[in-house]
Amino acid sequence: MNAVQLSLDQALAGRDLGLDQLEGHYPRWLDRARVVAEEICRRRGTVTADDIREVLPIPEGVHPNTMGAVFRNSQFEFVGWERSAQPQRHANRIGRWRLRNGESEDRRC
Repeated sequence: MNAVQLSLDQALAGRDLGLDQLEGHYPRWLDRARVVAEEICRRRGTVTADDIREVLPIPEGVHPNTMGAVFRNSQFEFVGWERSAQPQRHANRIGRWRLRNGESEDRRC
């Protein structure tokens, strides 16, 4: 079997296309997840996908990769990596995010 290695640009374009498709398929769930993420940020200062899942689990019928599209808008900015506590994520890295305008009760971020 011959595997083709994508260039970085091709891989990023494929990722973005996939996330665009998820945005189109699950806009209502993504809107709710972003509201939850914003509320968590305002209380705690930062948020991860794990934090959102605790409040708003991904419903049956929504592709789990949809969580990757939550932080794609300009409302959030990336602040670092940590390990996921979700068993299905196998301790993979997930991003920690904060509100871009810095509005939160916890100013540690």
